[in-house]
Amino acid sequence: MIKQFISTIMMFCVTVTLSVAQDIDNWMEANEKNPVEKIYIHTDSENYFTGDTVYFKIYLTDSRSGQLIPRAENVYFKLTDDAENQAIQMVLLCVNGQASGSFVITERLKPGSYLIQAYTNYLFNFGPDSHFYKQISVSRISPSSQTSQVSAREGNMVADVEFFPEGGVLLDNVTNVVAFKA
Repeated sequence: MIKQFISTIMMFCVTVTLSVAQDIDNWMEANEKNPVEKIYIHTDSENYFTGDTVYFKIYLTDSRSGQLIPRAENVYFKLTDDAENQAIQMVLLCVNGQASGSFVITERLKPGSYLIQAYTNYLFNFGPDSHFYKQISVSRISPSSQTSQVSAREGNMVADVEFFPEGGVLLDNVTNVVAFKA
């Protein structure tokens, strides 16, 4: 009777151990396909004009905890147009999970939509789905409108007032923070 009871307990322990081991193996296999790093880029605006400078900041975080990654790592930054022609490419050193950069939108960049893409060597292993993407648009100011605004302003100037919406864009039907200079 005791032998039968002990053998039943042993069989139960072996069954539980095997099922737990399979669950752990399944969990490890599923999580090996998910990257540990996650990258995000914050830009100062989404709409730019020719001659503007695009300022951006890169955040490299641990995808599980959300904390910044404390080591130094290269981040590859690309700006491509709609036809996937590369307009700008740079490599930035991300230290303690952060890196900053900027570039000027020159005359050679045609007006239209551009795609910012960023990744690390580690994220490159997981394919394009793990990379960071952000759409920005570039417009061109016509020279005639720019000179007419300046001449009209100088001819009738009573006071010089400038408005600066937070983030560079003034939104309709939304409460906005606006600074001014007079």
